[in-house]
Amino acid sequence: MYLIDQGVSIDAEYYCGLMKEMIPEMTALSDGDFTFQQDGARAHTTKLTLVYFAEHLPSTASLLQPEEWPPCSPDLNPMDYAIWGEMGRLVYNVKIRDLNHLADRIGDVWAELEQDVIDKAIDVFIKRVKACIEANGGHFEYLLK
Repeated sequence: MYLIDQGVSIDAEYYCGLMKEMIPEMTALSDGDFTFQQDGARAHTTKLTLVYFAEHLPSTASLLQPEEWPPCSPDLNPMDYAIWGEMGRLVYNVKIRDLNHLADRIGDVWAELEQDVIDKAIDVFIKRVKACIEANGGHFEYLLK
C-alpha cells in the first residue's frame, strides 16, 4: 500500500518514482505475469510514464495502452466495484482518531482482507465485461441482476 502525503501533486516524475518500488513488488507477487491498467490521470498518460513502463516492466508483463482503456470505467475495475467498498466498511468499523490512525487502519484492513472477497470480485469481472459489451460501453448495472 502506498499513501501519498497530503498536498503532493502527482506528476509523471513522481508517479514513475513510485513505480520504481511498485513494479518489483508486482513482479514478485505474480512471477512477472500480470497486466497493468491505469486510468486517464495525466500522470498515467504522459509520454514519460508510458516510456518508463516500456523500459521497466518485465517482458512477461503487459501494459494496456491508453487507447485500450475503457473510458471512465470504474464498473470494470475490481477495486472500484468491489474492494474499496468492503475496505471502507471494515476501516470505519472503529472511530478514526487522526490521519495516522486512518493509514494504519487501511493497512491493517488490506492485510487482513479475506481472499474470498478478492476472488469474488475477480470472478464477476468477465460477467461485467460481457455486460459492458452488451450495453455498447454504456451503463450496464441493470444487466447484472
